[in-house]
Amino acid sequence: MEVTKIIRYLPLLLLILISYSCKKQNVGTDPGSDPPTIGFDPPYTIIDSEPAWSPDGQRIAFFHGDSGGINRGLSIIDTSGANNRLLVKGEVTSVCWSPDGKWLVFGCNRQIYKIKPDGKGLTQLTNSAYYSYFCPSWSPDGNWIVFDTDEGSPKGLHAIWKMKPDGTNRDSLVSDYKKGEIRFPDWTADNNTIAHIRYIGIGSPEVFVMDSSGKNARRITNNNVIEDQPKLSPNLDKILFSYFRNNTLQTRIATIDTDGRNFQELVDFQTQIGDWSPDGKLVVCTDARRGNGHLIIIDLNGNIIKKLSD
Repeated sequence: MEVTKIIRYLPLLLLILISYSCKKQNVGTDPGSDPPTIGFDPPYTIIDSEPAWSPDGQRIAFFHGDSGGINRGLSIIDTSGANNRLLVKGEVTSVCWSPDGKWLVFGCNRQIYKIKPDGKGLTQLTNSAYYSYFCPSWSPDGNWIVFDTDEGSPKGLHAIWKMKPDGTNRDSLVSDYKKGEIRFPDWTADNNTIAHIRYIGIGSPEVFVMDSSGKNARRITNNNVIEDQPKLSPNLDKILFSYFRNNTLQTRIATIDTDGRNFQELVDFQTQIGDWSPDGKLVVCTDARRGNGHLIIIDLNGNIIKKLSD
């Protein structure tokens, strides 16, 4: 492969490494060493990531990537910056709160788990030696969890499925294996819409929304850059997402209106994957500038309100 083609696909390789990092370690065990690099030093630092704002607005759950391994895992912190505590060790991804705030659901080891915010009740919801399950998102009525998986795929492609909060009634919601993968679902506050990413042979993954039935998909972005982790605002007018700027290693978060207009890059420095405050006025994300890598809270104009973790 030509060097230029390798460079072109490096961001996608990074995205794959981030999305699949939970393959390495077991929940509840010491995770040991850091994930491997792929031969270059990226121009950013990610230590605290995958933040999820609690429904009551008082806490944020996240993955703490402590390089020493001692406290590496699912953590929770008050929005004041106090009471930072580790709930469970492991390479955690895609944290999401239940609508009543009594549970956290997350991915690890290619499987999906849930745990109470006090660290009790750890429960494995999927259990397969063959299939992978990622990116769980709780429905606003509390009755379902959507996720993406390669279960049922003839070629190992991922699609969106759903299950009950106890792991039962697991079934396909939407797939399009002839065109490509459908991933990273986020079930929105009105209970009727799911934001997600589609890889459908259009150059790069793009942000879509669809009905909670899996029908009536509508494309939101059209920019041929690698996008990730869309999250619809509480008042349903904007979508927050992470992306690689112009398919380089410059990672940013941005918002876009649900009609595809008014794209806005929130900050002018390296950031990654964020989440909305319950009132939709603030965003928590990773300040990924080299040497930082911790969580910050910003407003919709990109002003830093608070450095949350350190």
